[in-house]
Amino acid sequence: MKYLKKDLYITISEKNEENYNFIIKVFRDIPLTFKDYLEREHIYVCEARINNKLVGVNIFNIRPKNFWSNEPNLFSIPTENSILYSNYTVVDNNYRGMGINTKIKKYLIKYAKNKGVGAIAAGVKPDNIASYKSLLNLGFIKIPKLNSSGNNTYYLVL
Repeated sequence: MKYLKKDLYITISEKNEENYNFIIKVFRDIPLTFKDYLEREHIYVCEARINNKLVGVNIFNIRPKNFWSNEPNLFSIPTENSILYSNYTVVDNNYRGMGINTKIKKYLIKYAKNKGVGAIAAGVKPDNIASYKSLLNLGFIKIPKLNSSGNNTYYLVL
């Protein structure tokens, strides 16, 4: 792992064109136009910046558990409270391997606890070894069955 020498600042941010385009350059197939992105109230953004440069973005939502009744993996998470679902996380190629994804997830764990959320879940493509190792190191548990998008689902009850 490369050593992160610079100051990293992570915060929940307003949705804007900069963080939308940051996600889109990696997830080109995201089923969300910029207009939809701005208008959907349940979508939140967590940004990571170094010297005011955007180096990482996580798009997430928080929904009541019953919202996930059509998604068996999420509905099976042992909580009755709401679930924070981490939809997309992107770290700039020049900053990968520095633990930024892990630091974003740690920030989201604290954020979720402060909001009274019952669990955090994340979908990870089966070939994204760095992401799922990071989640397992943070105590997340893998649900054995792939979700409806063909991804693995990991969760952490808070």
